[in-house]
Amino acid sequence: MRYPEFEGPAWLCRFVRYLQMFPMYTSPFLLVAISFDRFQAICHPLQTYCSNRYRRPNYFAMIAWITALICSIPQLFIWHKTWKSRQILTSSTLDQLKLKREYGECATIYGHGVSFLKSIYVISFNTIAWLIPSVLSAFFYYQVCKAVWLSRRNHQLLLQLSQSAYVNSDFKKLPRPETESYIIKLHSDSRYYHRQFKRFNRERVQTIRFTMTIIFCNFFLWAPFCVVNVLQAVAPQLLSAQLITYIVILGNLNSCVNPWIYIIFNRNQVKRAFTSANANNARKP
Repeated sequence: MRYPEFEGPAWLCRFVRYLQMFPMYTSPFLLVAISFDRFQAICHPLQTYCSNRYRRPNYFAMIAWITALICSIPQLFIWHKTWKSRQILTSSTLDQLKLKREYGECATIYGHGVSFLKSIYVISFNTIAWLIPSVLSAFFYYQVCKAVWLSRRNHQLLLQLSQSAYVNSDFKKLPRPETESYIIKLHSDSRYYHRQFKRFNRERVQTIRFTMTIIFCNFFLWAPFCVVNVLQAVAPQLLSAQLITYIVILGNLNSCVNPWIYIIFNRNQVKRAFTSANANNARKP
């Protein structure tokens, strides 16, 4: 396929543009689904245990994919194939002939210039695919961080109360040996609970940091592209073609940084994978 020429039929032009738009909706919608799943698991754990916690993320992902398929439908009506003709200068030994050649171009119904329909479509796309998912993800993770902070604070208060429980009047009524044994048992149980809670809390915070980093990178890497996309639709004379090319690359870098984010947050697993791979290679004759 040569740009701007399009050799396929008209339906293929629409279908290709539809498939090109689909992942641009899918990626932010999946991030919203992940953040909502974390919100449900941490802020509403009872609802998590009432439902199937293994199938619930699949349901959220399915909703995100179906929503992306629906939001990409306007591409089927905006794009169409137009026929144009141009003259081709051919040289021969006798003379030069000018031949007229027709070619198809996959173009939008609003053309290459500025139009009201183009501005509305571009602004709505950036709002649905970038702004709204970013706001929803930020809201869900704000609630998650708030719940984690409150749980850690309440845990520290409970530890302080348990350690000072012997000053309660009920404990004063107990004989001294029974009081001391109860306090020792209470302290041992609280230390075990503290270790369990600390490990669980560390894993939970690690997961939150990992997902929030992906969301922040998605927001800030796509922000220049979305802003330039709106300016190009409203006032294209403000931007140069070279600047637009450089800024569009930032949006594509979002998919490139995700593996590096995973490596940074899972260094032990990566080291374990390389160690096991080297060990397997060493065993081979």
